[in-house]
Amino acid sequence: MNVNWRTSDPIMVKDPEYHILIKVRAFGQMGFRISNYSVFLRGIIGTMQQSEYVRFDKVQENFRGPTIERIKTVIGKIIIDEKISALEITTRLEEISEKTRSKVQETFEKYGLEIVHFFTKSINVPDEDLKRINDHLHKRAEFDIIGDARYALDRTFNVYETAAGNDSGVAGAFVAGGVGLGAGVALGSQMPQVMANTAPGGIICPECQTNNSTGGKFCLNCGNSLHKQTKPIACPHCSHELPEKSKFCNACGKSTEAPKCSKCETEVAHGSKFCNKCGTEVT
Repeated sequence: MNVNWRTSDPIMVKDPEYHILIKVRAFGQMGFRISNYSVFLRGIIGTMQQSEYVRFDKVQENFRGPTIERIKTVIGKIIIDEKISALEITTRLEEISEKTRSKVQETFEKYGLEIVHFFTKSINVPDEDLKRINDHLHKRAEFDIIGDARYALDRTFNVYETAAGNDSGVAGAFVAGGVGLGAGVALGSQMPQVMANTAPGGIICPECQTNNSTGGKFCLNCGNSLHKQTKPIACPHCSHELPEKSKFCNACGKSTEAPKCSKCETEVAHGSKFCNKCGTEVT
């Protein structure tokens, strides 16, 4: 009547509200009894060596693996199908327990056993996952407070910075993030309007993207020259000429930054097959 259970490894699911991959762990208690002695003797006792005593821990060991596997599958499916966020899981323990019990019972019935009670004591996520969700909430609050095109412009630049580190370029970053072609085109068409709303008649600093008044020579935010002469660079992939400090190529969409060694994090030249510091093969 007092069998404790816990997930041996976390259940990896995407939070349905915040779209963040989280690691869910569950703990609980259950009790079971023999409901069909004939099926139990043939299905469990008959599979054990004749020299063994029928010990409870042996029976429990036989069911631990399939029981935990079924629990993980059911909890993950409930979170996804019913769109239960990580911040709401603890308020749905009774409901989750009942649905999980009915599925786990199917495994026990095959061997003449019946679940007497099944409780989910706790379903939780690590602190680092909660921190990521809190960061998301802070950004949402920032948007609600600012509520203008300036925030949209900031988010747009973040998208392109992410694309710069994507091997498949800007298009690959949109596809990986679930953004279709239509949304990408819409974003591109909105950029001039966002820029216009953010910097009407002003000058955008090439270093920090701050809007400065017309006629200024230095950025009011970072102090860099607003009319700094930059030297063009060549894309290492297609040789297209780009402005200085470009992070991705506007011709082929690939990153212009040197890749890093997966082992020692040392930057390696484009086209290198091995790291010149530790010798690790560049993938």
